[in-house]
Amino acid sequence: MATITLEYDGRNKLMQDLIALLEKYGAKRKTVEKEEKPYNPEYVAMIKRSQKEARESKYKTIRTEDLWK
Repeated sequence: MATITLEYDGRNKLMQDLIALLEKYGAKRKTVEKEEKPYNPEYVAMIKRSQKEARESKYKTIRTEDLWK
């Protein structure tokens, strides 16, 4: 017996039809919900701090001529 793993959007009608067809021909379904992992809190804090500094115009502009000096 072979195992095939499909990762798809459950709202996709075509994929639902494909799964139904496979089950019709004897395939067994084992559903595993994918767990969404939240972002690292330190990373989120860094991004928010950067966005705040950008809104407050606390950033440095570098001319393209000076990039590779």
